[in-house]
Amino acid sequence: MPHIVWKTFPLVWVTWGEESIVFNKSSGNTHLVNSMAAKILSLLQVQPRSAEEICQSIATEMQLDADDEILQRVKVVFETLDYLGLIESLPQ
Repeated sequence: MPHIVWKTFPLVWVTWGEESIVFNKSSGNTHLVNSMAAKILSLLQVQPRSAEEICQSIATEMQLDADDEILQRVKVVFETLDYLGLIESLPQ
């Protein structure tokens, strides 16, 4: 089964330490996100990716194995970002 690929809407943000303020240009909404969500959004702005690809990128950066625990955390963040309207899935 193919993985769902996600992309961001046009975003502008500012980061202070562990948190970022993200402004969605499409909706006009502003959100406070943690460092994990900001990292995922920054990777998706470079190119659309699946949760599995994001998991691998984050694990590599943190010098960890891309295990199920990291993947589940990434998927939870994806669900939240989707609910907030900051990302959308691409047609398969």
